Amino acid sequence: MAAFISLLLAAGALFVILRPLRQASREASPAAEARGTGQSLLDRRETLYRSMRDLEYDRKLGNLVDEDYTAMLADYEAKAIEVLKEIDERLKGADEELEREIAAKRQAMGGATP
Repeated sequence: MAAFISLLLAAGALFVILRPLRQASREASPAAEARGTGQSLLDRRETLYRSMRDLEYDRKLGNLVDEDYTAMLADYEAKAIEVLKEIDERLKGADEELEREIAAKRQAMGGATP
């Protein structure tokens, strides 16, 4: 009987401890989602850069003819440009959001301006 009560208390304590974590995962903020998307963009950028370096290396080794190298490099460059544009757009939006948050904090502090 004592073991059952101990187990019940332990389960209750575990529930109370883990409850905020479960709620936080369900209520992911837009900023957290943007960070996740931003990280995947950075990962894609690095993957494309690495692919271009590997392509150059393969050409130097003679594993690629110039026509294939040129076509593949153009494809990687086009994809990299799109990723970089998207990263810039995300950063632009993040800057604007940060400025709004700063203005709101200043307003809440009594309208202090720089």
